[in-house]
Amino acid sequence: MKKQYSVQNRQYYVITAGMILLCVVFQLAGNFSFVRYRNPESVLASDQTDSYGVELMARMKEAPDYVNEKQMEYMVIGSDFSGDSQETASVLETLEGMKKYHACVSLSEVKTMKVSSLPSTLKAVIICGDKEGAALSLQQRQELVARGIHMIYTQMPSVNGIRKNELAPLFGIYRMNGKLKQKGMRFTDEVFLGGNLDLEDISYTLEEVQLEPTCKIYAYGLKGRDGEQGKRNEELPPILWRNTVGKSKVFVVNGNFFEEDQGYGILAAILAQIYGDYLYPVVNASVMIYNALPYQGTADEKRLKELYGRDSLRFQTDILLPDLVSICKRLDIVPTFYTDTESRITRMDYFRHSVLDLQGEILYKENAPSFPVLVTGFQKDDGELTKLYSTGSAFGIVVHKVDVSELMNPRDEAANWVTASRDYTRFIAYYKEDFGDFECMTAREASTRYMEYRLMRPHITYSEDCIDVEIEQMPEKAGFLLRTDRVVGEAEGCKIHKLCEGAYLIETGQSHFQIPLQEGNARYQGDFSEQKMDGGMGE
Repeated sequence: MKKQYSVQNRQYYVITAGMILLCVVFQLAGNFSFVRYRNPESVLASDQTDSYGVELMARMKEAPDYVNEKQMEYMVIGSDFSGDSQETASVLETLEGMKKYHACVSLSEVKTMKVSSLPSTLKAVIICGDKEGAALSLQQRQELVARGIHMIYTQMPSVNGIRKNELAPLFGIYRMNGKLKQKGMRFTDEVFLGGNLDLEDISYTLEEVQLEPTCKIYAYGLKGRDGEQGKRNEELPPILWRNTVGKSKVFVVNGNFFEEDQGYGILAAILAQIYGDYLYPVVNASVMIYNALPYQGTADEKRLKELYGRDSLRFQTDILLPDLVSICKRLDIVPTFYTDTESRITRMDYFRHSVLDLQGEILYKENAPSFPVLVTGFQKDDGELTKLYSTGSAFGIVVHKVDVSELMNPRDEAANWVTASRDYTRFIAYYKEDFGDFECMTAREASTRYMEYRLMRPHITYSEDCIDVEIEQMPEKAGFLLRTDRVVGEAEGCKIHKLCEGAYLIETGQSHFQIPLQEGNARYQGDFSEQKMDGGMGE
């Protein structure tokens, strides 16, 4: 394959989680400092920086990526590799985060591609943005099937494109019924961590198709043609499915979900289906950020007195801060607080000591930073949940940020702390049920963990009864997610946490470990709580 097939642009490989955490790190070396209260009186100098974080950033700039044509496991075909396409970026970021060798091929270049010349390491071809269905010729598709190479269509082509290019048999479609408006979707337990996920408030339009028995469906719309709620999956319009054609599996996404934040987790689930047993590295971090607390801006003092009988300062010291501390303790949260200046904090001994007790962090800054986070706000929102479950399942990270300024200028009932605290607690409890095993940490700790995750280079070998892992550039701790339907045996050198049926979080402090696998019911046979290991991972 010619060299021009490989398009390298490092901006692809800054995953959403990384963008969040790296922004913190870049600012760390810039105009504000992190303040970690090891005792209530210690305050770092304003120009002090994290030397280890700076070192990690320098190493990341020099680290090789996973673009490799000769050893590629995945070929990504698309029309836009400029970094503007979320669809291709989602794919490339996921492959890079999972340390999978890949190469990029444009739609014009793929027309001259000979399947016979592709390396034996190639497992799948990922087709992005092929709305006309013409990315691969019929002959190329047939040759890929003959070689047992899988195909992943991140967006189903148009009806005309499917008909014109004879894609219906490849996709397992026997009838197309036209556009169908939907509200709500269901992901089966084989997609995101945590089991089945029903999202009832998301509105979208999909192409209603009926599929052959050779297909397996992983996501559905929640309403049928008549607009009524379906009771069985078989009655619901398919969104994500797999068709088996010869030696190949063909995955199809019915909609533009890869243009949004669901693509990461969907691709992770597809790769797990391709491998059967699938182990991949993750960040393993859960971060909670409170922005503008203590609050220094203008507050609606009149409204606050009506609601709480207190001005803004007393509302914080008497009600808000004690409640947040209680929530953090009850839900095992390690908080990071962003505040403008330290002047008020010196008057809030309770707050300072509480931060210390919670092992939390206070970040002083001149201006509130603006960067993407996975989940925001006090109320559970289905759109936010899809981002969280997608990125959590693919990269093993959860970041939740709430802006306290909304409470200081309440415009509606949702901004009333009586309502907001209840909704907020339920929101956290909802996703912690599925992601509660991720390690809780401050933003600074998570930024370090993320960079170490990006730098480590695991070598994973699958055998009939075991997964063997060797890690180059081993950090103090490394995290992995294992997706398998087999029995996970008792392992040495790592801790294993069962997240849900068929999904496990692996934590290790050793550069080499093995995970034994057996046929049978997918239940762990050892004792999760009693496993011990060496290499910095002891109690």
